Amino acid sequence: MEKRLPFAERMLELCVDMKLPARGRQTQLAKLFKCSQQAAGKWLTGQAYPQTDTILEIADWAGVNVNWLLQGVGPKHGNRI
Repeated sequence: MEKRLPFAERMLELCVDMKLPARGRQTQLAKLFKCSQQAAGKWLTGQAYPQTDTILEIADWAGVNVNWLLQGVGPKHGNRI
């Protein structure tokens, strides 16, 4: 679970960047990425990762590098590989 917590921190950072209000955030993520509220909640608390296709959608939505989103490496913005 230690590796998932930094991912959750980056997801929370993206939510702030994208101006998703703290209240109802997991509901909004669930609607945006067509998943359950429980799944979105697990992303935000570090209990689970999204599926690969959803990770790509999240990176595209937020305009961030996939490697940064997943691993915290490389530039946050720019090349999305």
